[in-house]
Amino acid sequence: IVGCSDSAEQVSSIPPQSDTNSAPQFPTPPAAQINIAGDTITAFAITATDSDNNNILYSASNLPPGLSIDENTGTISGSINNDAHINSPYSTQITANDQTGETNAETTVGFQWTVTPIIFISINDVETIEGDSGLSVVNFDVSLSQQSLLPISVNFATEDIDARTVDGHSDYIPNSGSVDFAANGPTSKPISIEIRGDLSDEADELFRVLLSGATNAQIQDNQGIATIVNDDVQISFTTDSQPVDESAGNISVSMQLNKVSSLDVVVPYSFEGTATRDLDYQHANTANEVTIAAGSLSTTLAITIVNDNVNGINETIKIQIGTPTY
Repeated sequence: IVGCSDSAEQVSSIPPQSDTNSAPQFPTPPAAQINIAGDTITAFAITATDSDNNNILYSASNLPPGLSIDENTGTISGSINNDAHINSPYSTQITANDQTGETNAETTVGFQWTVTPIIFISINDVETIEGDSGLSVVNFDVSLSQQSLLPISVNFATEDIDARTVDGHSDYIPNSGSVDFAANGPTSKPISIEIRGDLSDEADELFRVLLSGATNAQIQDNQGIATIVNDDVQISFTTDSQPVDESAGNISVSMQLNKVSSLDVVVPYSFEGTATRDLDYQHANTANEVTIAAGSLSTTLAITIVNDNVNGINETIKIQIGTPTY
């Protein structure tokens, strides 16, 4: 006897599995980049994901010279060449490949990478008259070598040389802060320093403005020197002009201060006019400067007139006084 079962055989159906490969994707496409020639890029990562969990291999084309990409991590690093701005901007492309060899095994994204030239910052030297009282302003000029695509800032601070801001005496008002340049903006900005006038009998005085801590630029000249010119002592000739005969021989020309100085006053001078030195007249002081000693008010220049016994037109000797120093 053979036993039979009337129950039906149960068959399970398994859906076919898709073998379609999904290409890697960049969740956050890279934004446009701006850097300065010479910049060091330490870790600019461009990361893709793969839904099939395949290993991703990265490659890049048209990176700024000096940069490279890590094929395993997608991290870009290196130092941008100093001349990379010449061919800027760069149409950079990053490719992520899942190494399956499938038709859709890779994805490429692109962005623009701009490299600007190195911008240099400098500051000028200035000169200003001290004045007798109150405050006046002297402006230093902080300038860029050219307009920048990036914002630039630099710090500044005043520093005494022989001008003073301590010990109860203030020749100028100390100042510090930063100078900021907007992207695509002006290439020159002022630093204004206040100068305090006085009636003190003193030499010209100096202070400086120092630059430091530049952002997106390099400092080419880090200090500007200010000369505060003392205008308390002035010098002039005792007479505007004097006629002399060619046979006069030795003559003297007097210079006089407007007041006695407590310091030696060195007065430079030069000769002009139609008469020729050493031919029509002689002056032994080849340095062309004279010192009025502290406590003295005046001095004289000795000139010898040369008599050539030749009839001719009248000739002139013009003496030009320069700026006194102490």
